[in-house]
Amino acid sequence: MTRAEVRRELGHAPRAKGPRTDCYLSGSFQVSFGADRVEYVEVASSIEETVLFDSVDVFDTPAEQLLAALGQRDTADLLLSRPPNQYLFPGLILTLWGRSAQYDHRGGRTRPVFAAVGLGSAAYLAALRAIRA
Repeated sequence: MTRAEVRRELGHAPRAKGPRTDCYLSGSFQVSFGADRVEYVEVASSIEETVLFDSVDVFDTPAEQLLAALGQRDTADLLLSRPPNQYLFPGLILTLWGRSAQYDHRGGRTRPVFAAVGLGSAAYLAALRAIRA
């Protein structure tokens, strides 16, 4: 989608976070653009909405269980990840970062969960690989 399409679909003006990123829902939903197309979407654990991956609530699931669920669909690329706090699943182009109990908004900050989950485009993955090379 283009930036204009995202803004129209979400129905309200975003708060800009630099020239390439728009923030919604008090910054808990961010959309980054490359060449005026969505390149990366990040959702923070502070979001009030439920975020699901294969019927698993991403922000109400302990980190180890979420990693196991994602591991059923893809393998984390350890060259592009920084365990135990950051992971990238290249087949899904899905990222997790910020593993800590402080982000456990739904469970009373008692379990280590991830602070954010992101989905990227092929261009995003290529850029990450180029940076790490």
